[in-house]
Amino acid sequence: MAKLFLVQIGQYLSKPDSGVYQKTMAIYHSFSKRWDVKIVGFGRGTSKGLAHIDWHNCEGLNVWDEVDQWMTSNINVDDIVLLRYPFGSSALLNLMRRWGGQIIFEHNTKEENEAVLTQKRAWKASKIQFSRSFLLYTWNTWVTSKTDESLFGAEVLSYALGGVCVTHEIANYEASRFSGYSTFVLPNGIDSVSNVIKTPEWNRRDLKVVMIIGSFSPWHGIERVVKSIDHIQRVGIHVELDIIGLNDISLFEVQDCDFFKVKFLGIRSDQEIENLMSNYHIAIGSLGLHRIGLNEACPLKVREYWSSGLPVILSYQDTACIEHPEMSDWIVQLASDESPIDWQRVKDYLDELYLKPNWKNQVIVDADRFLKYDTYLDRFYDFVFQHLKRNRPIAGQTDF
Repeated sequence: MAKLFLVQIGQYLSKPDSGVYQKTMAIYHSFSKRWDVKIVGFGRGTSKGLAHIDWHNCEGLNVWDEVDQWMTSNINVDDIVLLRYPFGSSALLNLMRRWGGQIIFEHNTKEENEAVLTQKRAWKASKIQFSRSFLLYTWNTWVTSKTDESLFGAEVLSYALGGVCVTHEIANYEASRFSGYSTFVLPNGIDSVSNVIKTPEWNRRDLKVVMIIGSFSPWHGIERVVKSIDHIQRVGIHVELDIIGLNDISLFEVQDCDFFKVKFLGIRSDQEIENLMSNYHIAIGSLGLHRIGLNEACPLKVREYWSSGLPVILSYQDTACIEHPEMSDWIVQLASDESPIDWQRVKDYLDELYLKPNWKNQVIVDADRFLKYDTYLDRFYDFVFQHLKRNRPIAGQTDF
């Protein structure tokens, strides 16, 4: 029987509280119902004995050499590797020339856009120099926007069996980068829904909001929250914002006032987050994805909110709402730009929501119905073992 290997490069699988770890385990639990699934990680240090993971410590080693050796020892002709796309590089290209016909990439963003934005942030944080290498870096960053992804990405895709993308927009983008690159839309999903069901009282004035942020990245759009603080006072409400995942953000240092309070709760365990979710009226999703050229998305944290029965403020088209319009009942849709949060719209939404009996239970029911990976299991299986294998032979093989 063919095996499906879920392969991650980096530290994701050594951090059980990370969204990527939780997503990987959710896919593992779902797809194991259909065929033999293995999880493999390549990173630094140990995986702390986490179950189901074949962990490879690559500290001080060339990670792509380690991946190549592992594939040589473990991959059979019918096996498939689902690899989270790590950005293009010459080393990745060399691996793909040998093994690409058995590798399906997992795409979570428009890689080139994100790479350029990250590169520009690094440039701004660096000290101005006049060395040849720094001037070349400046030219590539600000003038040509050239990265390893633009140099190697399209050719890397040319060797791959196909791509799994979290949105329709990303699927179309990746397919356009190399003619013949087959893509499949597998939105981010959940493993289970919350059992902690508590609906906080809504007095139409005191609003409790939560936002989960793993890193201070521009696509979170936290600046839009700061811009909207004065608007809170005009609406006549009081907002308490809890930020989970970070200990502070300098943007909020002087923003605490009578009508707006922010607390940084730091990193919390899955169980702690589940218990905390019952304290809030609404959550904030991603507000800055337009900065990396994304109009459609399906952030993991938004799935976490929904699975806990929380409606969400967001500023993009969520894939779940596109495929399952019922999920649109549980969002406050903002513009995909730099405008502040419209707190009047948020208040009006909650005023109407609280007129519905058992609305929180319905959010959880819809999350359980529409957001689990089981929904896509049969279609993904057909994509891999019928469409891809029929149309593209494995590297070094003439047929199956």
